[in-house]
Amino acid sequence: MTKEVKVTRSLGGGLVEITMRRSSVCAVDCRDCAGCPHPEEWITAPALNKAGASVGDSVTVESGSGAVLSLAALTYLVPAVLLVAGCILGGIPAETYDIPALQALTGLLALAAGVLLILPVNKRLRRKTFFTVVNITDPSGTE
Repeated sequence: MTKEVKVTRSLGGGLVEITMRRSSVCAVDCRDCAGCPHPEEWITAPALNKAGASVGDSVTVESGSGAVLSLAALTYLVPAVLLVAGCILGGIPAETYDIPALQALTGLLALAAGVLLILPVNKRLRRKTFFTVVNITDPSGTE
């Protein structure tokens, strides 16, 4: 995936901070849809500066979808799998005693444990660089 963004800050060590408008599944065409809750949401992220861009430059960045998909899978799938596992494990003694609340309680506890497990990992992975500056499209934003 490639995207046009602005370089907002130098981070040193060959990294820059980029600012971009958050994309959505509707291709950011809010005039036609009017269903986007945050059409002007901007995010910042670190990027590997292979093109030698400076602060204020408009640049093209590339991102690997594998790293982003791994982060999404970790964030959403681990708690969901633990929720289901907790419900199944909570249902084992419930078969004998017929306590459906135990099944729900163990499922919710497993979900909470999953969220607590992935928070530090997610925070560390988000700091990794997913973007690479490949081209300077407009030096110093002179458009």
